[in-house]
Amino acid sequence: MIGGLLLGSIGKIGFINFYMDDKVLQVLRTLCLEIFLAIVGLRYGYGVVDAITGSGLVFAVVAFICGLIALLSGFLVGRYVMKMNYVLLSGAICGGMTNTTGMGTLLDVLGSDDAATGYGATFPFAVIGMVLFSILMRFVLG
Repeated sequence: MIGGLLLGSIGKIGFINFYMDDKVLQVLRTLCLEIFLAIVGLRYGYGVVDAITGSGLVFAVVAFICGLIALLSGFLVGRYVMKMNYVLLSGAICGGMTNTTGMGTLLDVLGSDDAATGYGATFPFAVIGMVLFSILMRFVLG
């Protein structure tokens, strides 16, 4: 990843061009997102029905409400308190929730890659935070 960033910032060495056409990048992004979703769906999709039946339904409703509150509060604070651009804010919210499918949908709806800046800025911190929180919960709950 670091090599790709460095070569992309250089741009060109001799006859070798490190820039990719936007159409090629769009096809690669769509293909990779679809492969990712297919793998996750095939691996864990069958367990969704089993997890939601019974007491799992209560957890699903509580998770939905918590997610909705987090999304709305993040949007309201970002948009009206911090006066952020809604495109960057939408990408940042997707990154903060580590929601790759939401980011893919957002890019398709907007028709541009502008939201990827907000997503890319928040996604690594969200992943690190989730890992650290999981480790902390492991120690607390024992």
